[in-house]
Amino acid sequence: MPEKDPSFQEAPNDANERRKEQTEPKSGRPGKRNNSADSFYTSDTQDDSDIPAFRLKPAIDKIKLSSISVGLLRPISNLLEENGFKKMSETFPKKGKYDRNRMFSNGETRIKILYNSGDSGFGGRPIFIEINDPTKEMIDLLKSFFGRLSVSPKISQLEIAFDFLTYDPVRLRDALDKHLFLRYQRRPSFSVKTTFYSSDCRKTSKGTRTYPKKVNGHNVVRLELVLNRRAINLLRLDISWMPIDKIDFKKYFSFKIIDLDRLTAYLIRLNKAEIENLDNEDGMSGQLLKRQIESWVETIFIPYIPWDEKLMKHVEELKNKNRKITNYSRFLKEHIVLNQKFREALVGKAFLPFQEEI
Repeated sequence: MPEKDPSFQEAPNDANERRKEQTEPKSGRPGKRNNSADSFYTSDTQDDSDIPAFRLKPAIDKIKLSSISVGLLRPISNLLEENGFKKMSETFPKKGKYDRNRMFSNGETRIKILYNSGDSGFGGRPIFIEINDPTKEMIDLLKSFFGRLSVSPKISQLEIAFDFLTYDPVRLRDALDKHLFLRYQRRPSFSVKTTFYSSDCRKTSKGTRTYPKKVNGHNVVRLELVLNRRAINLLRLDISWMPIDKIDFKKYFSFKIIDLDRLTAYLIRLNKAEIENLDNEDGMSGQLLKRQIESWVETIFIPYIPWDEKLMKHVEELKNKNRKITNYSRFLKEHIVLNQKFREALVGKAFLPFQEEI
């Protein structure tokens, strides 16, 4: 395990104190900053009044392979053991399609093979392989193995992780959750304990989740993009061709803000006739309705608790059919600073494997 960088400073344990500092007026007394920590992070991004500087480590976190004949169970097991993997366990799942779970590890990559004990030869249920923390060497090994046999396993799920290392993980986590936008969201966002899901990753073609994580002794913020079979098929990815670094991630997610002025003006125009009719009746009710519209926008989209604000929750409000807001995306605009920081931090970074140490 690498030694902890001396310039790294942990965020305060009391998240509420950190949030209190975040919500102080800018005219107030500024918080104390650590210049040595600032210089440590400028290799990836510069500090910003809203977005703390960060380093970014991208990696493929998990790959799930399917459509592999059960007849290859023993050859694959032998291949792994011949290349430094040890069989760690053989368990018996009580739920799901498989009754055997065989685990391998080489200390860096963990591999799970699911199969049914009653199946044998090439006529039984295909086995399922889950690879956690894969390396380029591991993928090349499987690519060569399946290539010799002219076997083309399907990638049924791909998880791509982006680890953000910063001196202020609480503030950065708030910024990511606040501005993260998932394109073509099919299911509502939700939170489970400390993890925020932009959609239900298990039931849709794609989704993201953000959560705090400890990596090499440092507190990082992890953003994961989960691609399921439909999204993977559109990319035409398979075990022999995975140019992850060529994926245009903004097709799946980016960072945005709501254009409140444009939204307010649109809602007023939408109710223009009613506003004019009310004004003609008593000279004031129309203006009251106009003020109600402005108040609704402020109430819904400018919450009283800033760190609980999440763009996807606002998007779901815009998509509500009762609001009669069509083409809601026109009221979203790019968060130029955060998108630029993210893209710049990805330049030159490898996904398989990631060689740098945090």
